[in-house]
Amino acid sequence: MIGTRHFLTTTSDPLPWQCLERYPAASKGVKFVDIDYKDLMLKKRAVVRSITELNSMLTNVEVSEHGVLFRSDQYIQLGCDLRDLGALNRVLEDVVDVKKSKLKAKSLHK
Repeated sequence: MIGTRHFLTTTSDPLPWQCLERYPAASKGVKFVDIDYKDLMLKKRAVVRSITELNSMLTNVEVSEHGVLFRSDQYIQLGCDLRDLGALNRVLEDVVDVKKSKLKAKSLHK
């Protein structure tokens, strides 16, 4: 993960798709990490998997039923109880080396 930039998003954020489409050079080496409650992320995963315009931008896709629900070179979906900071930290550490990564967080929840 060294050299990879991570951008954290929550909710139904189109930012990863906009950046991958509009700014491919700037998005190179960026991994978008989407975090929300598991039931919501399962719905988002179904959408991403069913829409060719979204999933065709992604490489090396892996799907799981726990924690990291969807993983690709460009985009990751994490499903967990956001009130459980310990669980959130564990699942996040599975995909991001927090100490070596430059994290930028964006939330639509204000």
